[in-house]
Amino acid sequence: MKKNRISKKHHYIPQFFLKSFAKKEGKKYIINVFNKQNLNKFTNSVDNIGYIKNFHIIKVDGEESDFIEKAHNEVYERKYSIKYKAILRKFERVRQDINVINCLSNQRYLDIYLKEKLSNEEKIFISFLLAYFVVRGKKWREFGEESFKKIEELMRDAGKAYKINNIEESIRNEIGVIEGIKYAQLQATFNGEEIEKFARYFYKHIWNIGFNMTDNYFYTSDNVHALTTMWKEQPAWWGVGYTTPGNTVIFPLSPKICIIMYDPIYLDNNNINIINIDYVKLYDNEVKLINDEIIFSSIDEVYSIDGNWDNLDECYKINNIKKGHKPYEIY
Repeated sequence: MKKNRISKKHHYIPQFFLKSFAKKEGKKYIINVFNKQNLNKFTNSVDNIGYIKNFHIIKVDGEESDFIEKAHNEVYERKYSIKYKAILRKFERVRQDINVINCLSNQRYLDIYLKEKLSNEEKIFISFLLAYFVVRGKKWREFGEESFKKIEELMRDAGKAYKINNIEESIRNEIGVIEGIKYAQLQATFNGEEIEKFARYFYKHIWNIGFNMTDNYFYTSDNVHALTTMWKEQPAWWGVGYTTPGNTVIFPLSPKICIIMYDPIYLDNNNINIINIDYVKLYDNEVKLINDEIIFSSIDEVYSIDGNWDNLDECYKINNIKKGHKPYEIY
C-alpha cells in the first residue's frame, strides 16, 4: 500500500500573522528578511520563512506522522486567523481616524474612545494568541535543547571526575534524551493550562495600543514579540525575562499597530500612571525604540514589509551587535 505523503515544512510562526508584514504579489506574500547568522538581507515569500523542517514530526506506531502540524491548523490557526484579522481591521479604522482627529465629528471621537476601545474579549484573545506563539515558538525549543545539552555536559564531566560507571545510562535515567524536549513542547502547545498561564500573565499587564504615525514601519521577527524593562537600576548581566521587575512586552500586530504591555506592579510601586486599554500615537523615537527591541529579541531573523533597514543598521552599529547574536545565552 502506498504511504500517505506527510508535510515536512512546519511553521513555528503562523503564515496568517506574517502576511500582515508582507506585500501581496500575485498569489504570493513577499516579505523582506534580515538573517542574524550571516547578516544577509533578502526577500522571500511568507510560506518559505518561519519554518523548520520536521519541527512537529512525531512517531506513531513507529511511523513518522505530521498529525501535530495538522492539529495546529485545525485547533488554532483557522479560528485565530479570523479573529486576528477582525481585530486588525478595527484597529486600522481607528488608526486612520486618529490620524486626522482634528477633522472628526464629536460623535466619531466619542465612538472611538467609548465604543471602539479594545473589548475584554479581544484582550483575552490577543493574550492567548501571544501565549500560543510563545509556547509554540522556536525560542522555546532552542532554549530547552541548549539547556539540556549543558546539563548533559555537566553531568558527563562530573561522571568522569568521580569515575562513575555507566554515566550515559545514569544521564538518560535522570534527564532522559534530548528528543524529550520536542515532545514536551508539543504537549505544552496543546495543554490548555500551559498556554493559559502565559495568557494570564499578558492579560494582567496594563495595555496601550500604539499607532505608528511615522513614514517608517514596525519590524517583526521570528520571536514575534520583545521583552524589555522600565527598571533602570537593573544589572545588565541579569537580562530581561517575564518576571523581571518593570518588564514591558512589545507585540507588533502589523507595521502600523503595536500592543505595548506594562508591568502593573512596577507602575503602581513607582506611581507611574498609564491608562489601561488606551490608544496612543507613536512617533519617530518610539518607533525606533520598538524596532530596536524587536531586533534584540529576535532569534535568527528580522522581518520588514518594505526592506528599509536603516533602523536595523543603526541599531547594530550603536550597540555593536555581533554576527550570530541570540536573545539568550546558556552558561
